[in-house]
Amino acid sequence: MKKLMPLFYFLFLLSCNNNNTQSTIEKGKIIINPYNITPLSAVYKINSVNTTPLTVTVKGLYGEPDITHTYPAGYGNEFEIHGMFPESYNTIIVDDGVNEITEKNI
Repeated sequence: MKKLMPLFYFLFLLSCNNNNTQSTIEKGKIIINPYNITPLSAVYKINSVNTTPLTVTVKGLYGEPDITHTYPAGYGNEFEIHGMFPESYNTIIVDDGVNEITEKNI
């Protein structure tokens, strides 16, 4: 039994470490023109399926309103972004309720 104590201790530490990494909210990445054929589109990618609703906003320019779409929890891991303006600085905001990512591009 004494020989198994270090093993149990190691397994305990390992399980505690896994719990910490699972509770960390994942930040994704905004990719502009992801397929090199549509320069006025983008996608937001994360490694796993979203567990909370995710809101994507493209800020309006020239008096146009913002374009906002909310993807429900469980939608997936890739979220389409449309509505960018040509030859302008576009601001994209992705908000999952915890993290907010902002991307500004031409």
